[in-house]
Amino acid sequence: MAKHSLTPQRGFFPQPSYLIGTYKENGDPNFALITWITFCSANPPMFMFASAGKKITRELVEKNKIFSANLVTTEMMFLADYFGMNSGYSSNKVSDIGVECSIGEILPVPILNLSPWVYECQLIDIVLQGNGAIYIGEVKNIQVDEKIQDTSYGKINMTDIDPLIYAPGNYYKIGESIGQVGFSKQKWFIFKDRKKGFLVKTAYNTGFEFIAAGSTLWGRTATHSFALQMGSRASWTDKC
Repeated sequence: MAKHSLTPQRGFFPQPSYLIGTYKENGDPNFALITWITFCSANPPMFMFASAGKKITRELVEKNKIFSANLVTTEMMFLADYFGMNSGYSSNKVSDIGVECSIGEILPVPILNLSPWVYECQLIDIVLQGNGAIYIGEVKNIQVDEKIQDTSYGKINMTDIDPLIYAPGNYYKIGESIGQVGFSKQKWFIFKDRKKGFLVKTAYNTGFEFIAAGSTLWGRTATHSFALQMGSRASWTDKC
């Protein structure tokens, strides 16, 4: 793949969207759309977001030492865009748009009722960089939509949750799951096909799925390797 260089910039970086919730001094809830987000620790679970420039959310997180992180779905796109494009300094964005929110179960942080997955976080550290900062919070509680029952690793169906994806200038939605983490560690074999190659994703005696893969034939089974050509029967080959 040919490439060309760009001037260093924040540029294109697809990310999930979250609304960071805080309370103002007068008790009004405030939410800001943040997409610079990820985890930095699994034990204990620590959630981090970054923000640059002058923002009331930064000031409130630094003052209150707590915040909520509300996952945004495609259904919430207008709401998220409104919170992201309007300042909370001079208005109550929540009452202006008429959205319902509640308070956290463990921490006194505002929770958006529309969000299916919400983190309640205690501020642990602030890392200043450039004109922005990274805010690290320890997750003290997670509020999840009651429809989401199996939350074990790899069991949450992201297409059902339908998270809003942000890339500078546009919003997107995800498509379908195309594979499980760790599939590359399964037993694979590589072959050369004189005519056309096929990617074989299967286990022995579990059926076949073929995907074109250029001039190389990839195949896997539990005990055998094989090569296939369109219009001909399977022929067994040696493992590579």
